[in-house]
Order: sequence, then C-alpha cells, then structure tokens
Amino acid sequence: IGNTTVIIGDINTDFLKSMYFDTSIKSINMDNVLRIADIESKVRDATVYQHFAPRHLARISQAAKIMRKQKMDYTFHLSDPVSVYILDTGINCKHPDFNGRAINRISKFTSIGGEDDPNGHGTAVASVIGSQLLGSCKNCNIIGYRLLDATGMGRMSTLIKILSEISLNERPGVMVLPFITEQSVLLNDVLHELQSRFNFTIVAPAGNYNDDACKYSPASCTSVITVGSIDSTTDTISSFTNYGRCVDIFADGVNVFTLNHRYKNGKETDIAEMTSIKSGSSLSAGITSGVIAMLRGMDDSDIGEGEKAEASLKMLFNVAIQDTIKPHAFFKKSQTKNRILCNYLGNI
Repeated sequence: IGNTTVIIGDINTDFLKSMYFDTSIKSINMDNVLRIADIESKVRDATVYQHFAPRHLARISQAAKIMRKQKMDYTFHLSDPVSVYILDTGINCKHPDFNGRAINRISKFTSIGGEDDPNGHGTAVASVIGSQLLGSCKNCNIIGYRLLDATGMGRMSTLIKILSEISLNERPGVMVLPFITEQSVLLNDVLHELQSRFNFTIVAPAGNYNDDACKYSPASCTSVITVGSIDSTTDTISSFTNYGRCVDIFADGVNVFTLNHRYKNGKETDIAEMTSIKSGSSLSAGITSGVIAMLRGMDDSDIGEGEKAEASLKMLFNVAIQDTIKPHAFFKKSQTKNRILCNYLGNI
C-alpha cells in the first residue's frame, strides 16, 4: 500500500524471533480485533488470542507449568484502557511495540526526565506490562516518571515529590514501583494514602536478595501488591527472589523476553540491541501490573474507582493458582503465600 509493505500470515516462533532482528521490519502486530465505534460497543467483551506468545504470557492463561514443545498461546480480554504509572529509569517510548501508548512525564519537582531510558530497566518493565507483543495488557496507557538515574539509583526525597505530584494531577490507575529500599514507615504511610484516599492500585517487586520481603519497602507495605519471582518452566521459586508473609503473589521472573531500550526505530541497530532477556522480581511485578490493569478496566459500572480497584484485586487472588509452587515446605516455614498469577485461562 503505497510505500508500506505488509506481510500477513501465521508466523511460527523462530520466524517471529528473526523478524525482531531484521532491521528492514518497522513493526510487528497481532491480528487485532476490530469493532464498531459506537457507544454500545463494549471493548471489554472482546476475547483475544495471541498465538506464539512469549513464555511469561503463556503461563498466565494456563493452569499448569510451561512444558517443552507446547503451544505458546496467550488468551486474554481487552478491557477499557487504564493508566499504568511506572516510577523507574524512564521508557524508550519510541519503540514501535508500544504503539504510541507510552509517554514519559517530566516532574516539575525534579530535573530528571526526557524521552529516553539511559538504563533499560524502565523499558523492560514497561514492555511486559503493556507492549503489543510482550505485555500482559495490550491497550493500557503507559506513563513513565523517571525516578532513577542511569545507574538505577535514586533518592527517597525525589520519590515523595513525584508521588505528591501524581496524587494531585493524575487520574487513578495502577502504579508500579519496581525498586527496593530499606523498610520505611514514611514511605509505607504515603503509599497507604495513595491507595486508600486516591484509589491507586500499587504494585511492587518482592526484591532479589533471597531474603524476607518484610525487611524492605515498598514490598512491606500492606497497601501494596508485592510480587515474587518463579521460573515458569518448573514452577519453582526463583533462587534470588525475596519471600515471606509480605509477598502476595508470584509471576514469571526468570529469563523473561523484554524490549531493549537501545532500539531506535528505522535505524540500523545491532541484533543484541533490539530485544533482551532479563530476570528479576521487577519483571514479575510488571507482568502482574498488566493483568491488574486489565481486570480494573473490565468493570464499566458506575461504582467508584476505589470499589473497582478492590474488586479487581479480589478477582486477581480468586483466580490465582494455589499451592503449586515448589518446594512446599519452604512456603509453610516462611509463611509465604503460594499463589501464581493467572487470568483464569482468559475466561474471566
């Protein structure tokens, strides 16, 4: 069509991977569902199937662990778009897999900002939340606040200023805090206010110290959904993840396929710079955040944002896979909840 060439077909996994590494390919899209654009058309009624999905997505919509040579499909619902706020190192918003749904917000309280991600952590987390091919929520609005610098470090004072700005200026949605610090009563109290008074659903990683998550913030905050990491090929707890009674749920966090922050659309790019494989509970938290955004957007009733947030979390825990992570003795001894993220095989 004009100067644009489109190739349509059933594409297997190996070919799909090679397409990511082909600099002549501008973007890759699923065969999206189209619907009439009138007020009676409910976006949330659409069930979508992503064939040849990455492993971390296939695990969400099946009851058992990932098996070798199985069909890697992801079944999910498209719901009304929800805003997801990521406080991290920024996002490479120009990556075509975000489909123009990602922006970086520059806080008036800090000098940190810009249209890039000097570290890569923020882009990786954003990709498993809401990118076209790798995200657990395919139509959420992704808003990045750069809190951490190129080395992945930041200050509590900067965090508090950004949280204050979000509470005053942003609409309620899902907030992702993919970092960790020593337990802070101050931070935990602020996050409780954001959850209870301003109706944000807050998600954070358990941490990667193989330690009790209750020793750290934001993981220790009772108003935060704290996510630990498993290896979805074995359904065993990751060797690095934190654990304990403060961890609410687990999701894949080992060798997760993510977008790379160095990708520059339309320019020659080294193969290693287009995608990346990362591990960590931050990715587990990101995958979970996308599912929560999908659940939160499914309720189109006139109830308040607080009730919607509460209902989405109730559903999240009700459909989670219970008591299958190994070793069982460890979970009993450490008082860790044995739950795996699931979307009820896409039938929620």
